[in-house]
This record gives sequence, structure tokens and C-alpha cells, in this order.
Amino acid sequence: MSKDISIKNGANLNLKGLASKELEVAKKSLTYALNPDDFFSLVPRMLVKEGDKVSKGQPIFHDKNDESIKIVSPVSGKVKEIRRGAKRKILYVIIKAEGDDVIKFDIPELQKITKEQITKLLSDSGSLAYIKQRPYNIIARSNKLPKSIFVSTHSTAPYDVDYDFLMSNRLDDLQTGINIMSAIIDKPINFSITHKKDSSFKDLNNVEIFNIKGVHPSGNESFQINKIDPLNFGETIWVIKPEDLSNIGAFFRTGIFSSSRTVAISGDS
Repeated sequence: MSKDISIKNGANLNLKGLASKELEVAKKSLTYALNPDDFFSLVPRMLVKEGDKVSKGQPIFHDKNDESIKIVSPVSGKVKEIRRGAKRKILYVIIKAEGDDVIKFDIPELQKITKEQITKLLSDSGSLAYIKQRPYNIIARSNKLPKSIFVSTHSTAPYDVDYDFLMSNRLDDLQTGINIMSAIIDKPINFSITHKKDSSFKDLNNVEIFNIKGVHPSGNESFQINKIDPLNFGETIWVIKPEDLSNIGAFFRTGIFSSSRTVAISGDS
């Protein structure tokens, strides 16, 4: 059973140049870069140096304030450069792709996996870094489990993606990710879809479906949290993007960190 949430005020931001619904696999790059600034509030401490060989899924740096937050290499290769800025701030860690070495984890039987095993695997694999914690929108902390988990496929921001199209070939991984997150909180996760849209997400299990109606900012997770399960003092909530949740599902299915990412090419030409 689903519930309806609506917003009366807001703005319909119709900009020219929406991305067409065509998926293409990009040519593999020769180099990849990790930018610590992509991970809000993280202060990096390097675990490798220039010239080191790294495997896909190997930790490259962790948060100085919380060693359980690890950022891992998306590819097998060699650390080509650690680029620094003012006051030796780490700007980029550039990795040259070489070989096919991967770190593979032993995944327990998913029907019997415990919360402790899940959070440790999320941390060790680097997957935890792609889960946001509210308040403050920081990387989730595994030492304090959330009261609920939110995933939204209702997008209203300019040039945002159509998740029904984007996730159409990854529903199995998405369901696995949902099952894992649901096991952490012992209840269904909150899953938002667009009101009156014929969505394949309606058939997912371990979710409580919310139909969101209205213009921007109804697609913001903060609006949805406030309407569905508001935060009280001392409480936390986890927010996960659908593609990141599918990557988590792929990790728990294969034992290998998934760094798959889809980029929309859009804008008025």
C-alpha cells in the first residue's frame, strides 16, 4: 500500500536541453581521479603513495576523524599523482588504470547476515561513503544506526534524471540493496516515486512507497523526510541515491566494490 505526499508551492523549472533517454557505455579512461572534496566533511589521510600499485576496491584514503570511512580505488592500476594545493591540501589522487586486480570480499548468506556484518562490509568495501546521514548531510557513521532510510526516485531539479529509465536494467541489484538496508533497520525503507507515474518500482519488496506530487522542491529528500519521518533531537536518518543503492546491492551479490556511475549529458546548445 502506498501513501500520497503533495506540495502546493514551488516552481516548475522547465529548462531546455533535457538529456534524451538513450544509454551509451563510455569509453574507458586511462586515468581516474578521486577528489576528497566530493565527500562532504571528510578530512583525508592517505593510505598509499605515488607509484604504489592498487587493486580495485583497495582503500586509498580514510577520514582522519573516523577510520571506518574509507574511499577506495574504482579501478586496478598505479597511483600516478597525488596532487596538492595550498597548505598541502589533497586535491586529487590520480590513478592510471592497469591490470585487473580486484579485492573480493566473502559475503555471508544474505538471508542470515547480521547488522554488524552489514555495517562492517559497507565500511571495509568503501560503500559506506556513498550513504548520506541527516542531519548535516555527512557520510553515514556506522557506529549509530539510523531510525529510517530514505530513497527517492522523484526528481524535480533541473536536468535531473528519470530513475525509471536509468534503473530499468538494474532492478535486481536495487532489490538486493533494499533488502540489505531494510535488514539494518528491521523495517521497510521509505521509497519515493512520482505520483500517478507507471513505475516498475511499485513491485519492489521491503519498501514503503510514497507517491510524491508537486513541483520543485518536492523532489528534495529534506522535504520528504519532513513530511514522512521528521528528525528529532539525537536521531539520524540515512539517505541513499538509487544508483548508489544498486551499487551496494551489486557488492553484496558479487563481493566486489561497484563504481558504476551514469552521467547525464544535458543543457541548451
